[in-house]
Amino acid sequence: MWRTSSQLCVVQSDLSALFGLNRSIGQITIIAQAASYYSMLLLSTNRFVCVFMPLRYADLFTNKTTFIYICVFTTICLIYGCVYFEASCYFIFDRESLEFTFSTSPCGQNLSKYMDFWFSMMLFALIYCLDISTLVKLRLVIRARNVHFMYGSVNRFKKDLRLFAQTLCTTILFSFTVVCFHYISTPVTGRFPRFCATTLIWGINHAGAG
Repeated sequence: MWRTSSQLCVVQSDLSALFGLNRSIGQITIIAQAASYYSMLLLSTNRFVCVFMPLRYADLFTNKTTFIYICVFTTICLIYGCVYFEASCYFIFDRESLEFTFSTSPCGQNLSKYMDFWFSMMLFALIYCLDISTLVKLRLVIRARNVHFMYGSVNRFKKDLRLFAQTLCTTILFSFTVVCFHYISTPVTGRFPRFCATTLIWGINHAGAG
């Protein structure tokens, strides 16, 4: 009897430790995800300023100011991650369903709906506005054949064009993945199909975005 009780205590202790580790991994994942969103916003802003304000670009995006931007966004991400220290708020990987899930508490569900989905969509909308404006401006520059006047060289213009295309493709990929995770996967049934619609698509997303 004593042996059985001790074994149960060990099992419960192990499960508690694993759950704590799972929570920590989920918390780090959320912070890293937020950081990737803000880096996309920073890149889009960088391209926008470069295209619309080429003469001020060197002042607004020096090594010092860029470092400050990164520090500010990193601080915001860390503050957001602190919310998940609350016992009822967590984001974990469910081994049974093979999905990352938010806690079923009101705190977890609010974070899932308003922060993870709607706030992400608002960020993506802002990024799309910046990117579309940049695209329109680039087309006008090409039509007017003012590449040398605005950029000084064709090589710099091509570099900006590649970075713009990369940022836009990454934004499209991330926005589709978020919508898929929260809504497209909802009617999907079956363990493996849901795994593909949530966990696998996020893995493909990060591999493609990288």
